[in-house]
Amino acid sequence: MKSAEQIAALRALIDRADKAAAAASGAWEKAVEDIRREIIYLAGRLNIGGSAADRERVFRAVQRKIAALEGRLDRILRNQMTAAARLGFKSAEQMTGIRIDYSPKREAAILQAVAAEGGESMAAVFTDKMSQNAIGALRSAVVGAFQEQAVAGGTMRDLSRMIRDRWEAAAENEANFRFVDRRGREWETDTYLQMNTRTNSMTVYNDMIADTCARATGSDLVRISDDGRTA
Repeated sequence: MKSAEQIAALRALIDRADKAAAAASGAWEKAVEDIRREIIYLAGRLNIGGSAADRERVFRAVQRKIAALEGRLDRILRNQMTAAARLGFKSAEQMTGIRIDYSPKREAAILQAVAAEGGESMAAVFTDKMSQNAIGALRSAVVGAFQEQAVAGGTMRDLSRMIRDRWEAAAENEANFRFVDRRGREWETDTYLQMNTRTNSMTVYNDMIADTCARATGSDLVRISDDGRTA
């Protein structure tokens, strides 16, 4: 069984993971709101739909917001994973009873393995999906408004107002901004971020234990038993 110190440390890690997930969720919600406001602003300032250039300008504005979100999410997630790696290193030292130097390079390799789906950025897989959904919703609003105005007639101001209203409706539809996993399942933002952050934290923690134990013992195979002993 794990030591009391390890159990307490793991509980603290999970608590920190949940706080990191909450911070990421807050960043996500703010990004959606910022996108909504910018679309409304641009819809009034530009005659959105009046030219392809205007539409592309709006789409680029959405992408910039997504890029900013990715950077913030990445900092939150990487800080959490680093905390998990350091805890795994300390736990390995307790298990082996051997004092060795902490290796940032080993940590970086483990973090890269965990973040493989997102490439260099741990948040890329999240924000890429959001960007696709956000821009898809915006394009739908533009096309739908054009189709309706073609039938009903109206001024460019009417068209801009319609696009703005349709985007507001799209932004309030959470389905456009939910996380979708590899199986195509939709997750509520809070639930997905908490699950993902907890899972990755434990993966990094366990991998760092195995890596550190292997280096300490000079072995390329490590077994961690359920009673806390290593072999």
